[in-house]
Amino acid sequence: MIKFEYGYRIAYDDLTDTLYLSVGNPQVATDSYLDENYVLIRTSNGIINGITIDGFKDRHYDGSWTDALISKYLPNFNLASLFEVTR
Repeated sequence: MIKFEYGYRIAYDDLTDTLYLSVGNPQVATDSYLDENYVLIRTSNGIINGITIDGFKDRHYDGSWTDALISKYLPNFNLASLFEVTR
C-alpha cells in the first residue's frame, strides 16, 4: 500500500515486511548507509530524503521497535499515519 501524507510518501510491502518512507516523491539518493539499528538511510547532498526499515512488523512483535527508528531521521513525521498503511 502507498500513501501520501504531510509531505511524505509511505509505502509498505507486506510480502517482505519492509517500510519505505520518502520525503516527497522518491528521489535518487547520492549516498546511503545502514545505521546501528539496520535502518537504511538515503541521502542526497547530505540531506535525508528517505529511510527503509526492513522487518517493520517483526520489530513490533519482538519488542525491538522504538519510534526513534523513524523520528531520529524524520522528526516531523507523523508516526500515527503508519498504522493505516501496514494493516
